[in-house]
Amino acid sequence: MPITASNFMALAREGFYDGICFHRVIPEFMIQFGCPHARDPGSKRAGTGGPKESTSFKNLVTGEEIMRTSKGGKGCIPDELTAKISNEPGTLSMANSGPQSSGSQFFINVDHNTDLDWWDDETDSQHPVFGKVVAGLDVLVKISEVKTTEDEVPLEPITMTSVTMSEGKGRKDLSGPLILEDINLEEATWETVVGHTTQRRMRKQGAGAVTVKPGCTVVVHATGVIKESGKQFWCTKDEGEEPFEYEAGIGEVITGWDQGCLGMRKGEVRELEIPGEEGYAVEGFPDWGIGPSATLMFTLECLSIQPAGAGGS
Repeated sequence: MPITASNFMALAREGFYDGICFHRVIPEFMIQFGCPHARDPGSKRAGTGGPKESTSFKNLVTGEEIMRTSKGGKGCIPDELTAKISNEPGTLSMANSGPQSSGSQFFINVDHNTDLDWWDDETDSQHPVFGKVVAGLDVLVKISEVKTTEDEVPLEPITMTSVTMSEGKGRKDLSGPLILEDINLEEATWETVVGHTTQRRMRKQGAGAVTVKPGCTVVVHATGVIKESGKQFWCTKDEGEEPFEYEAGIGEVITGWDQGCLGMRKGEVRELEIPGEEGYAVEGFPDWGIGPSATLMFTLECLSIQPAGAGGS
């Protein structure tokens, strides 16, 4: 499934899925994810969105540039009804509303859903499988069993903080499902910032000799989520937003961010867990829906570092 898998991998690397909530979960069936509108767990548009229209990605097998066509206000990929891989538990399958309508949304089967197989003549459903979970299926089953609204939306938002991947070791054949074991998910443990209560962990390694130090001008992509509610309050990758620029280490941003980002390199992706006392404290930030002493989860991607008194890097 080279087109479908390449589309998923391109979106993941762009950070498209960061901060999105699971917007539909059904026990003994599946959990659905990938709609950008679901960054707001209360959005009535959750389940209707996808990538931007007329964007493209590279087919990792052929090298061909694939254009996402416009349908329903979102970018859609060609239907790839080729490999007969059944909708078994743990498989990732494309969500769609009919022919040529797949974009970014997919679901993970938690039961045997063979009635969704595209070659099943007894159903109109055509949901091609492109990936498979090889560890942690028990967690996904638990997600499917949480309490929901009448519209099958989790009462307590379940947010994907970030999706990080790199090339699988030596894998070139994408004709079958994308086995998640083939993807090197960055293994990282949380560490406490020295002298503070904020925690940080690296999700993607950066490059270069220049690091973030006090006085540097730093440009980042940022996604912010309230830990207690799972609600996203900010994402610089949303339409109309732009990367955030600040001067590091001098108090222009909240303490947890300011100290948690020191040492980052260009290209690095870092997660921060910032407790209330190093965030917006008891005052909160009502304009962003951040309550008193809220714990904040940030995913930050360092785009550039300009040392004090020097040119850009």
